[in-house]
Amino acid sequence: MHRRSFLTRAGALAALSALGPFNSRASTAGDYKSLVCIFLYGGNDSNNMIVPIDAAGYANYAKLRSTIALPLDQLLPPAEIMGGTLAVALKLVN
Repeated sequence: MHRRSFLTRAGALAALSALGPFNSRASTAGDYKSLVCIFLYGGNDSNNMIVPIDAAGYANYAKLRSTIALPLDQLLPPAEIMGGTLAVALKLVN
């Protein structure tokens, strides 16, 4: 299922839920709880979001991600994450 068709169907379902019979059934559910997970295709390269900047960590990162590793000048100054050894990619804030 594509994202657009999913959103279209979800919108139609939301419109139907405003009708009385659906609404009254939902209100009698008691303490029923559920977890709804929605998986969308696509993703996030988290290894290029937060990058180690200590000498050993960056060397390992650059070695393993040789063609897509971010240069140090494309990173924000170190954050106070794990003692200042991690930096955030500039692309996330610009």
